[in-house]
Amino acid sequence: MPVNVSIKKRRKAAAKAAVPPGVPSPDETEYVVAKIVGRRLLHPAAAETVSGPVAPYVQYKVHWAGYPSTDDQWCYEAQLTNCREKISDYLDTVELALACLA
Repeated sequence: MPVNVSIKKRRKAAAKAAVPPGVPSPDETEYVVAKIVGRRLLHPAAAETVSGPVAPYVQYKVHWAGYPSTDDQWCYEAQLTNCREKISDYLDTVELALACLA
């Protein structure tokens, strides 16, 4: 079952722009997440940070329902409020793959 993602921009320019977690722009649109295909930690110094404690931000690479993989996009964890199950499924898959390698 598709899961709606809260307030997401699909444009490539938005993917490259540093958006602090939980700060949506007024012109953003909601899209459907097909699955999570990657995860990375982004140090605040690598992005234009907001004031606050220095801690890495978690980003997930999102594959959008109905779009090719060339449109996959890195999104901050805080922006993916309506697809926690997709994130959990991805993390379970990664954990299982790592267990098989051990």
